[in-house]
Amino acid sequence: MRLKAVTIENFKAIDKARVELADVTILVGQNSSGKSSFLQALHWACRCTADPKIQNNQARSVAVQSLDYFPTPDAKVVGHNKELREARGKQEHVSVFVTLECDDEDESSGVIPIKRGRNDAIQIDLRAENLLPKKLYSELSDRNSPFSAYIPGLAGIPSSEEKKSRQPVFRSAASGDANSVLRNILLLIQQESKDDLTILEEWISKVLGPTKIKIEFDDSEHFDIEALVYTEKMKGGFWAPLELAGTGVLQVVQIFAYLVLFKPSILLIDEPDAHLHPDRQEKLIRTIEEAATEFSAQVILTTHSPHIIRTSSPDVKLAWLANGGVAQDEAIIREQMGWGLLDKSTLIITEDKNTPLLQSIVDQWPEHRQKTAIWPVFGAENLPSADGAKSLKDMLGVSKLVIHRDGDFLTEYEKGILTKKFYGSGCELWITGPSDLEGYLCDREHLMDCLAVSEDQAEEILSEAWNQAKSEKTFTEKRKQINKSDKFYPGGSGTPKNEDVKKELDYYYAGSVKGKALLKCLKTIIHKDFELSPSLLFELRDKGQIAEDLKDILSG
Repeated sequence: MRLKAVTIENFKAIDKARVELADVTILVGQNSSGKSSFLQALHWACRCTADPKIQNNQARSVAVQSLDYFPTPDAKVVGHNKELREARGKQEHVSVFVTLECDDEDESSGVIPIKRGRNDAIQIDLRAENLLPKKLYSELSDRNSPFSAYIPGLAGIPSSEEKKSRQPVFRSAASGDANSVLRNILLLIQQESKDDLTILEEWISKVLGPTKIKIEFDDSEHFDIEALVYTEKMKGGFWAPLELAGTGVLQVVQIFAYLVLFKPSILLIDEPDAHLHPDRQEKLIRTIEEAATEFSAQVILTTHSPHIIRTSSPDVKLAWLANGGVAQDEAIIREQMGWGLLDKSTLIITEDKNTPLLQSIVDQWPEHRQKTAIWPVFGAENLPSADGAKSLKDMLGVSKLVIHRDGDFLTEYEKGILTKKFYGSGCELWITGPSDLEGYLCDREHLMDCLAVSEDQAEEILSEAWNQAKSEKTFTEKRKQINKSDKFYPGGSGTPKNEDVKKELDYYYAGSVKGKALLKCLKTIIHKDFELSPSLLFELRDKGQIAEDLKDILSG
């Protein structure tokens, strides 16, 4: 049984989201956009229907804890911004609805309503219009062959694991708690067929390179299962205990172990790329696509990785979740996710390689924090021209594109000449007030705020640092380059005197001094003389009191 689409209504971050499915479907979006909620709601509905108490054409209540999967023990709180409730008086039912659209001419859609029952139980009502198609119900209710399997992510496994019988292993896996039974899953694969273990190794090797797994357990000798793993990176034939394998390795093992053992109709994977190098992320999505065909399974996974999106084939369906629903079409997702611009409306292209500092500055302003992306180009000579920026903005589809360039001892007149070139382009050129980004941290008010010192103390610290950092040679050489530039002073006429330039620039402490050099001296002084951590200088407040000129551009 294949599904054409799934609709989730009123579950956690999701108001209503219909996602069309292919062999592999990828959900993208910001944190708390509903990606994990979609997987959890679908798996919950499937596992509810597999419970033996639930019957087609009947309404039955079950205790939440009796199910082998439940997203939270308190089921009433899973609604989208409201609690589930029974119908009483004028109050209507508030329920979770999961609609499964079958990709079969003989099968129609099926709706699984999860309602609040009495005594905090839940009720599954499959009567009347909610009667599930016969073939769909048959597959959903098959407890020996789970319709869905859910991998919420692996954070490591215990150092030891007792042998368990098949049903407790299946129950733990269905609950999403595979961490505690991964060795048991591997042992079951080996017990069912040694060929299956070889098949598992082959699938894992497609992602990790040549990999072998060894499972040992003897009822007469062992209490715990021994599991060892060998990859090509382990020299000299060294077999490592499974618990010492990296989290990324364990995640890959788990994904393909689920396919080999459970053979689910739908495999749900939450951020499988989280612990993998980009190269292995790309191999993973290609291998998942191949495995989905081989095992006749449909895979729905979530990701934040542009590498996953870029490498996925055109056959993969993409859905962008936002604001409680599905937000964008596939073309936009592939384009913007590939550039790291998903959910971003503003792009800053910076000459500076120090993007964490620029990101911290933007993070001061909550209204811009989530919607701004930053690209470094490592040098002013690599920044796009006004025409290039305009073409890039149109191609990427962002609402605002800002070019960041350091002040570098430029006067306001010189900055104005550069800025005017961007007039009419739809893009903005932001030239820092001080000599560079670091110069914004070398500010009296900022020191008073982050170091909790008085105005006089801040002035004293800055003066001492300035005297240590100033370099006449650096300033003079840079000004010679500027004065020789025909774009500022054609034929060399009208160049200002260095003394006059300094008077203008020294509005900032890092005006005629490089901010990077001044910041370095500041860090030494506050550590040595005040016994304070230099990291305090980088603690920016939500007041947004530094680089207000950038905020004006972002808000304009």
